[in-house]
Amino acid sequence: MPRAPVFLKYMTLPFAALFSMASYAQSGLEVQQPVSALECLTPTIKDRGSPTYPAEALRMKEGARLLVQLTFESAQEPPVTKILQKTGEDEFAVSVKDFVKQYRLPCLAPGEKPVRASQEFVFDPGDGRTVVYGAITGEPRPPTPKSCFSLPDGAPHPSKNALRRGEGGTIMASVTFDQPNEVPKVRILYDANSPLLKESVEAHVEKYRFVCPLPEGKPVHTIQLFDFKVEGAARYAFPDVGLKEFLQMVESVDLTNAKFDTSEMSCPFDLSINVRRPHMKNLVGEFGVSDPSRRPFIEWIKQLTIKVPRNLEPYLFNKSMKVSVPCIKLEL
Repeated sequence: MPRAPVFLKYMTLPFAALFSMASYAQSGLEVQQPVSALECLTPTIKDRGSPTYPAEALRMKEGARLLVQLTFESAQEPPVTKILQKTGEDEFAVSVKDFVKQYRLPCLAPGEKPVRASQEFVFDPGDGRTVVYGAITGEPRPPTPKSCFSLPDGAPHPSKNALRRGEGGTIMASVTFDQPNEVPKVRILYDANSPLLKESVEAHVEKYRFVCPLPEGKPVHTIQLFDFKVEGAARYAFPDVGLKEFLQMVESVDLTNAKFDTSEMSCPFDLSINVRRPHMKNLVGEFGVSDPSRRPFIEWIKQLTIKVPRNLEPYLFNKSMKVSVPCIKLEL
């Protein structure tokens, strides 16, 4: 029988003994990259396969590393390919060019600006894998200067009712600037089960302004976290766990249709997980060197829901935990 999840509990001493006060912290305004057409790239990683290792080079145990530029000019055509960097013989480049001919961007609209991306391929005959290739990386939008954002001084002001009730937790807000010097569109992604705190954040964020011309004329999407702590109340955190303990914390309905062999993912390795489900996908990162072979496993982890009591959810939303993944075959 699965064990109940274990949470770390801390106590915060009150600044004043006669009445409750709320302390507050907010993250910086995080500018989101616009959704790239690369999100619809086909085929998927699962169905993509790998470039063919040139037979003679494999027999002679010769390796190569290539960085390839891909330019998508239409939804129906393969990308125009340019080799930016290459070690090894030309036969490796031929193999890579043949491989990327299958790529398509079906969501690239007619007349839209071509999408340029890059991808690295490593041919290594000695590591037990045929070919390793990295994620396809688009050209990032230049960073938005902080001076383009006009923000009010201070912090959101919770109502007296919120303070009286001792309501706290993390609020996540999406803020979209469609026009310069106009009220932004505000959407609360997570409200900490508190309409009162939600209202205070909305009122605060609606004062934000984007005072520069919009980059390329497109909206600027941002996300911000607001953390309200009630002095004297307990605080909670997730412990660092192994994969077995982590899966015991997951809702059983999510533990289906999973088949992974982590020995093919450069195991053992550690993941950092910011717990956000069931409200949105978990945020998952890798400690150390990223391995593209872990992508399907990480995408699965993003969909898992941790069993968190509703009364603790506001305090554990977006909290992080480290999960240590051993070399194991997992079938659920």
